[in-house]
Amino acid sequence: MQIILDFVSLIKYNGEKRDFIEKALKKFLLNPTKDFNIEKEIEKIFKAGPVPNKKDKPRDINNFFTPEELFEMQDYILTIDIDPQDLVYYITEKYSIYNDSLKSEIGVTVSDIITFSTVLRAIYHFELGAQNYQFNPNIFSSLGEAYYPYILQRPDKASEQVSKMASLLNKGALKLFLEKSKIIEDAKPLIDNLDLLLNLLSFGQEDLVKDNKLRFQDKPLLKLDDETYIIINEIHFLFGLQSRLDSLLNKYQWYRDNKGKIFEKIAYKILSEINKNTGIEGTFYNTLFYDVNENRCELDGLINFKDFSWFIECKGRIPRTKSFKGNVDSVKEDIKQAIINAESQAIRAIKESEKVGKIGDIKINDQKGILIVTEGTYPNLNSNPLNYFPKKDEKYPRYIISLLTLMEILRQRDIYYLKQFLEWRCDPKMPLYCMSELDYWDYFTKMQDGLDKKEGYNMAIKNQNKIIYNGNRFNAPKYFK
Repeated sequence: MQIILDFVSLIKYNGEKRDFIEKALKKFLLNPTKDFNIEKEIEKIFKAGPVPNKKDKPRDINNFFTPEELFEMQDYILTIDIDPQDLVYYITEKYSIYNDSLKSEIGVTVSDIITFSTVLRAIYHFELGAQNYQFNPNIFSSLGEAYYPYILQRPDKASEQVSKMASLLNKGALKLFLEKSKIIEDAKPLIDNLDLLLNLLSFGQEDLVKDNKLRFQDKPLLKLDDETYIIINEIHFLFGLQSRLDSLLNKYQWYRDNKGKIFEKIAYKILSEINKNTGIEGTFYNTLFYDVNENRCELDGLINFKDFSWFIECKGRIPRTKSFKGNVDSVKEDIKQAIINAESQAIRAIKESEKVGKIGDIKINDQKGILIVTEGTYPNLNSNPLNYFPKKDEKYPRYIISLLTLMEILRQRDIYYLKQFLEWRCDPKMPLYCMSELDYWDYFTKMQDGLDKKEGYNMAIKNQNKIIYNGNRFNAPKYFK
């Protein structure tokens, strides 16, 4: 129990290293021993590396990671792009219509799942505040400390804090450990069928035995016994909701038949903001029809700037849990359905527009590109120096972005750079590597005002250097520092 408390404390205090800490926690839960050394286990995981290189050849720096490695490695990082308010808005817009259908299938509504997840998260934060259990800012003193995941920062007087947690646990007060009776007391006025909801969000040791890559995003509660649960990491209650709901609902045909159209509708609503902002100097059109060999075809959308047309395809396919576990077949299928198919559809529309000069009634510019808007968050498949994801036609620039990230970019004060950014972001010589598309926006906009960024970028291209960038505009100060 003391070791589990230590894990929970370290996850909270070392949020940027939680993927390695949680992997070590899985190893401990599968084989709990009193002499388990967290740092040593994390060091073993780190040095073992990501998915082994099956070809057993030296890696090419211009294609360093395989797609399945990207999915598995970035599983914990991808939420950096998501604003919590955007996520709640999106989930409500997307999933609320399935309330009655899910209720008839399993006995709870989508709203029940959302409410229950937020209630548990609220209990967690309330109890930490009530017990004055706080963590000091986590600032690493060197790049080495920040980089190596087995160099962990512990709360000041860590042993005292862990002892305090244990003491509160014995009193039944600290809600990192939740008693079922207390959950019922707090949540019962809001939700029925709590047993089912607890089963949906929790896992036991036997579940880890069956699947040692079980995602805490899908199952954020550790079930110790029938009356006691542990919150592994409260961040998963909110940020795991989208994939959790999609995994649950994807079992039903009525969801699979409608989810793409609903996603498109929400995407159109977001993209239409372009027309309200005169600074962008572009116009968005949705759902354009055209004919190819007497067959009626559809383009999801178009952004027309003065001299550049972006052909838009929206793909409502969230990466599946198997993909984030590094399953090769699942990754290939998700990329095919969400990216490759979208690119093929856009190219078909571009080719037709080149014959007649327009799509529907909209005139098309000579310069054309492909903008793929995805549901969920895919790893970085755009131009970057550590991964090359080939285009179907090198003639046309291609940019892939999640809708939730696009929402954040579209409300930036300097959104008038959108046209230039899209063209710059598709540069095949891109020397810049960022985990988040928001950091690319940060770097590009700083290039417009700062000669150092522009000179550094141009010099990196000339000398074939790589720039790894993590900006302070969208990231919490402690991560930046």
